[in-house]
Amino acid sequence: MNNATDELLIERILREECGYSQRAAEVTAHDLTHFVAADHDDLDDAVARWVRDRADQADVAVGGRSVRDLVGLGLAYPAALVFADWYRCDPVTASRALAERM
Repeated sequence: MNNATDELLIERILREECGYSQRAAEVTAHDLTHFVAADHDDLDDAVARWVRDRADQADVAVGGRSVRDLVGLGLAYPAALVFADWYRCDPVTASRALAERM
């Protein structure tokens, strides 16, 4: 599959299975198929695994936390993966936003 096909599939999954609104599904699907951090192979792998089997939620390191920690704090798994990418690009702002959410 290519990024456009992956993005449409992920958008459908987010809307139909995860209850995302149309706009939230579009934005999140785009973010999940266009990570911007220099090192994102593990995130790409986690997304591919999740698309194949929603129960397969690979854990990925996010600073001193993990994606599973973020899910435990109330983020949906796809949102936690997007957060991991954001954290890798801008850890100060991402950490501040997470602290404010708590």
